[in-house]
Amino acid sequence: MATTYGFENSKGITYYLYTKSGVQLRGAKEARSIFFFSKDPARELGEGESVVPEVPEGYFVEESARNGFVYLKKKK
Repeated sequence: MATTYGFENSKGITYYLYTKSGVQLRGAKEARSIFFFSKDPARELGEGESVVPEVPEGYFVEESARNGFVYLKKKK
């Protein structure tokens, strides 16, 4: 099993990066792939999900100052 990218936030909680393909977002015409973080490094992968070994090119990880949640953001 491949290892997934991990990011430790300021509260000491490590989040692991995953992707899911074929997600139909509200208002979108076509299905697309999304990235998401999970606290569980060994979570059971659902249909269309896979681990992400590193932050995708053109993105960076950002943390919410309010609650410590982490998310991907596109570089400008």
